[in-house]
Amino acid sequence: MTEDYCRVIWIKPQCDDFTPEELLQFFQYTTIVVEYIRAHDYVDGFIIILDYHDWNMLKLIARLTTPDVQPFINTLIKGYGGRLKNIHLITESKAVEILLATVKKLLSEKLGKRIQVHKTLEEFYKVFPRHLLPEEYGGKQNSCEKLQAALLEELSSEKHIEYLKIMSKACTDESKRPTVKFNEEYMGMPGSFRNLKVD
Repeated sequence: MTEDYCRVIWIKPQCDDFTPEELLQFFQYTTIVVEYIRAHDYVDGFIIILDYHDWNMLKLIARLTTPDVQPFINTLIKGYGGRLKNIHLITESKAVEILLATVKKLLSEKLGKRIQVHKTLEEFYKVFPRHLLPEEYGGKQNSCEKLQAALLEELSSEKHIEYLKIMSKACTDESKRPTVKFNEEYMGMPGSFRNLKVD
């Protein structure tokens, strides 16, 4: 966590050749992680670091489709209220411009400006505190393997699984929703005025 209480999330995929089903599994896994963060962590925002420096970006671009990615982004940002402070993308690939053009269409202009691309790790180290990184990247945190194992153990705990079951049953009480008559009576304009006179 940074000094201003932002949670750093480091993502380094293990392979660059995945199926659409594996991509959806990644989205599901991310949702489970976000549920855990909402239940147990108090943060001001998130800094996401995507390490694709040894990846074939064209394979990633070929797999990502707007109908898959758009609902996922909406769920994270609008549904969970995730505040993205920065997104750092580490890659040497020139194809990253294609990816950015696609992703920025799915984000607000404000969030689109928070995406930073770094061609090398050394370039990334110039703008991000190194002590917050995993030890294999020269940081003072545990290794990626240890961090991943600890996270999986926590997500697999009985307590968290029970919490996920409770959250999956959560829904709105539609009987409390205002009826359509309100819009009919007040012409769809809620307010406290009694009369509206138009000259």
